[in-house]
Amino acid sequence: MTRILVIVHEPSCSSGRLGQLWRNAGADVVEINAWNHPVPPIVDADALVVLGGSMSCQDDAEAPWLAPTRQLISRTVRAGTPFLGICLGHQLATVALGGQVCTSDHFCLGAA
Repeated sequence: MTRILVIVHEPSCSSGRLGQLWRNAGADVVEINAWNHPVPPIVDADALVVLGGSMSCQDDAEAPWLAPTRQLISRTVRAGTPFLGICLGHQLATVALGGQVCTSDHFCLGAA
């Protein structure tokens, strides 16, 4: 059975329909509520998914689990384990893998 580790940043941003889709496909979906439980140092699963949240990807003071999540993403990608970052998760991956995230000087919606 495929096991997917999902990092959740706040109660309003669960795996929702995606999690249900994965469960219906037979996957074991393990959600870590990062505000309540420590983010593991390595992924003990077949894939890692890091979900969205209302904080910024570098708001470590507000959300102290972000730094360990960035480290987990980096280790996961280096190990070749499949990774999916959604919204905040993608921003965390950008920083974890050496990129930069900044605010735009203009509003953009959809493809630029």
